[in-house]
Amino acid sequence: MIRAASKRILLCLVAALAFFSPVRPAVCAQDFPPQYAQEGYGAKRPVKDISEAKKALLGHFKGRDVTIGKITEKKLFFQAPIYGKNGKLVDMVIVDKRTGRIRSIF
Repeated sequence: MIRAASKRILLCLVAALAFFSPVRPAVCAQDFPPQYAQEGYGAKRPVKDISEAKKALLGHFKGRDVTIGKITEKKLFFQAPIYGKNGKLVDMVIVDKRTGRIRSIF
């Protein structure tokens, strides 16, 4: 009986720590680039080259204390590492070529 109660308490604590964790990736599911605000969430804006991908990422991370690393081109997306103020990798993001959507791949 005591073991079952202890397991439940431990499970609740782990769930609470996971839910209220201050660690957050640089890009969250609810984030979308500010330049899309007028068009609304889900608006498609194709990204053709690395310079456009960099422009989208700079707009998206404006005001955040991060640095965008070298952007590489893949078949369907652009990939870029995101570094924190201490120079450590905090996220890896992709920019979809067809939609312009930015999302974390961590």
